[in-house]
Amino acid sequence: MEACAPWWISNNVKPEAPEKDMGGYTVVQFSAEQQAKFGCDASGAVTDEAVHGAALKECAEEVTLEKCDGFYIPAGGDLQEDTLTVEDAKKKALELDGCKGFCFEGEDSGAPVKVFFKDNCETFAGEGWTTYKCPEEFVEEEPEICGVGLMVAGGDDMVGGGLCGGASEEQDADEDVQKICDGLKQEIEKAAQAKGWNGTLSSLKVLKCKMQVVAGTNYFVKAKINDADFFHLRIHEPLPHTGEPPSLADILVDKGDVPVDYF
Repeated sequence: MEACAPWWISNNVKPEAPEKDMGGYTVVQFSAEQQAKFGCDASGAVTDEAVHGAALKECAEEVTLEKCDGFYIPAGGDLQEDTLTVEDAKKKALELDGCKGFCFEGEDSGAPVKVFFKDNCETFAGEGWTTYKCPEEFVEEEPEICGVGLMVAGGDDMVGGGLCGGASEEQDADEDVQKICDGLKQEIEKAAQAKGWNGTLSSLKVLKCKMQVVAGTNYFVKAKINDADFFHLRIHEPLPHTGEPPSLADILVDKGDVPVDYF
């Protein structure tokens, strides 16, 4: 499902202040200079819409799309079709999630044309066509977390029910959550033993989860261990642009087969 990336990711802005330790996970922070420039607070929440909008417009104007005359992107992978000027299409391509380029028939005369926004930029020679490719750093993968969407920091709209700072409703854990937990089995075993669990982890099956959107994602997971015990796990997954892997933040080994809750 679709989710909106935070404004700093979609506009290729790197938070410059040291990350803030939240006890088990960290959150990005913006420097005083960035806060003044982008009209936001230290966490990235927008505090001045006018200043923020002007700064993002300036960022967009600094970006150059690659123009390919006589080339088109084949049918399929259409994110959207629209009739607008090429200059407006360039702006829209940088704002549209997953867009890697767009093409249209003819040349840019300044008049509106029918534009095809694409999720790929595979071009083929085609007389009478024009293609623009987005810079790679502007193409962000859209996160899918427990089937719940994200909310942009400082925004009013929520996508898919995930509230920034609050935990979602309990739901069935999916394959992505299972993969994350599988990658943390060693850490889970050690942490459980440190909490007094006397065993060796041979199997782990995720059952239920909640999600909390922060600067990244906190998962609260109920898992069945060795077909017998139930562990409740809190796992933090950083934002994709950090390149950091998920980590185990906390574990409860004696809570049993009860609904997942925030801890």
